Formats: sequence, C-alpha cells, structure tokens
Amino acid sequence: MLSRHLYTHRFAYFLWLLFFIPALLWSVFEPAESAILFWNSLYSDPLNGFFIWCTRLGEGFGFVLALLVIGLSGTYRQLVGFVIAAVITLVLVWFFKHMVFDDAIRPIVFFERMGIELPNRHHYTLNRKHSFPSGHTTASFAYFFYVALTRTNRLEVFVAVLAGVLTAYSRVYLAQHFVVDTMAGSVLGVSIATVAYFFLVDNKPWASGFLDRSIIKRSHG
Repeated sequence: MLSRHLYTHRFAYFLWLLFFIPALLWSVFEPAESAILFWNSLYSDPLNGFFIWCTRLGEGFGFVLALLVIGLSGTYRQLVGFVIAAVITLVLVWFFKHMVFDDAIRPIVFFERMGIELPNRHHYTLNRKHSFPSGHTTASFAYFFYVALTRTNRLEVFVAVLAGVLTAYSRVYLAQHFVVDTMAGSVLGVSIATVAYFFLVDNKPWASGFLDRSIIKRSHG
C-alpha cells in the first residue's frame, strides 16, 4: 500500500518537506524576484563555481552519478525502475515546458520588463523561455529522490535528498528560475520517483528472482 511506502520512507519525504514548505512560504509572501535578487547579492566566485556544479546534478552528470550509485549497491529491479523514472522525467518535462506552459518567461525577461538590472551577471547566457517547471530540479529530484528511496542509512538518504535541494537552489542563484519553478520541479520529480519506485520495486509487478538480485555480487565472510 502507498501508506506503507510513505511510512517506510518517511525520513526522505520529511527532508523534502523541510525544503518545500519554506520555499512555499517564501513564494506566497515575497515577490517573485526577491529570492533571485537575494542570492544574486551573495554572488562570489566560490559560490558561482559551487552552484554551477550543483546545477549539473540535473543534467547528464547527475543521471550517470545516480545510475552508478544504484548500479554499485542496488538490485536489477531498482535499476529498471530508475531508468523508467528517467524516461518519464524527460517526457513530462518536455510536455509541461513546451505544451502546457510554453509562454512561461524566465527571470531575465521578467527583470527586463520591470526595469531591474541584475548587478552580478554570470558568463553564460540566461535562458528566456520555458521557465515552468524547472527541468533541472525535476530531473535532479527524480534521480536522487529515487536513490534516497533505495537507501536505509539516514545519512545516505540525507545526502541524496540534499542533491535535489542544491540543484533547486542553484537554479535560483544562477537566475535561471523563480522559486515557484523549482518548487514545481521538486513536486514533479518526487512524484515521478515515488510512482516508479512504488509500482516497480515495492509492488514487484514482475515476479523474477533475477530482478531482485544485487547487480554486484558481494562475497560473504
């Protein structure tokens, strides 16, 4: 049952809510541009480099990293679920960005219309369209929240969920997304990871001894 899944993995969902609820309150009570201007005021070369790496967790680098974690310590069933979650992520992100919210502008366009100049501009080009939801945040949460569901050690769960959170913050720091974009991305990513893990791993729709074997056999003794 889903309730059992949520209870078993309650620590992972609790950590996600620790990120989501403050972001929700900020988006409700503060102007859309406030978070970007706040993070922009903290601009520094070390933070810039750090968040550029964090944002890559929502790209191919993050996919490969999560895949390696599952491959080194998981089962074939978990691996199949992860690949399916990744495919669903690509499809849904494209669908929402290009078919549903095609006219959602990026922060830089919003600032131009408001006559606000970002004092600290990064060396790369800021995107102008398809802001909602944040694809990087969606992907990172889909990948690493799925990894968190495969873990039993709380520190490992924390690190996995933190990867998604840092990706979300990086998108705001880099002025590529509003907070609400990353919130939506996190909801979508967590939902994808939950559905894939619940239906493909917890419920085991395909009875197979092979799928439940560890990918890497460990010697005992």
